[in-house]
Amino acid sequence: MFLSTLFLWLQLGPPQPAGAPQLYEQARSAVVRVDVTETGGAFSSASGVIIARDGMVATNYHVIQNAAGAQVRLPDGRHFDRVAVAAVDRRRDLALLKIEADGLKPLPLGESDLLPVGSRVYALGAPRGLEGSLSEGLVSAVRRGAEVGLEFAGTDIIQFTAPISPGSSGGPLLNGYGQVVGLVCGYKRGGQNLNLAIPSKYLASLAAGWRGGLRPLKAMAATAAGESGAAAQVLARARTLCVSLSAGSAVLRAAVVRRLLDWGRLQLVTSPDDADLVLQLVQTGGLDSWHVKGNQAAAWVRDAQSGTELWAGTKGGTWRLSGFSKAWVGRDLAEEFIRFFERATGE
Repeated sequence: MFLSTLFLWLQLGPPQPAGAPQLYEQARSAVVRVDVTETGGAFSSASGVIIARDGMVATNYHVIQNAAGAQVRLPDGRHFDRVAVAAVDRRRDLALLKIEADGLKPLPLGESDLLPVGSRVYALGAPRGLEGSLSEGLVSAVRRGAEVGLEFAGTDIIQFTAPISPGSSGGPLLNGYGQVVGLVCGYKRGGQNLNLAIPSKYLASLAAGWRGGLRPLKAMAATAAGESGAAAQVLARARTLCVSLSAGSAVLRAAVVRRLLDWGRLQLVTSPDDADLVLQLVQTGGLDSWHVKGNQAAAWVRDAQSGTELWAGTKGGTWRLSGFSKAWVGRDLAEEFIRFFERATGE
């Protein structure tokens, strides 16, 4: 089998990218519209993509985080009102939904780590509710999430130029072979086609980790509220904090520690084993005079006992905002954490 496949490959050459019309015909049946009714009665519409024959649909977490109910509409006219949640990754804005269907034609997941800048990509979804809308563009960059915004700290982000609109969220970003290399998640306001997608590698990991459990969709908002309350309780009980530097300059950590010592609300300890909370630091970028960028860093706070993430923040990026110094960025990160802690605990 291998030899015959190799012989065919040598005769015909490697697979060639499909043209836009062919790609659209291949992919359109797997891209769905997700209509959501939120807990307060508001209505919103987004997109999703079928990734398994038995009714597994991928979309963004922000699409369903406040949902009281949802309907998944297939391009063939079928619609499904019974929608369950299979898995979510809040940090990476991913959700897997399950509908009661079988024999569907899913789209394959591609290797997002092999996606070169400048390659052609296609966004397919339901912008403004207009189902089956295809747009074409290029990969502009693959960035650290901290460069894009606080909500994406700790993850990679694909920046692309294929036009999108509200309602495109959750739709697939396709390469020229019709593979899902990303999940459209938003855009930068005030820019032109500064559009963003979550790489498919995170979606593949989420799907591979699913063990068959399902949750009612209407429980999502209640779960989020409960987790917020639980986080406040963890913070209120906390007495000790460990500041850990994963990568970057010791100057960054020293500035954070100095500001937290001045604050004095938490005792600083050197080992995570002795801490109630762990503040993890990573320097995500250095001084770059050519591109007029200053030092950049990100931070996460987690409950040392359960490992639950409670807060994430980023600082730096330009000289105007961060100055030249890593110490400046570290101090600002510490200030952000202090403000979060005091808001969450009512101090």
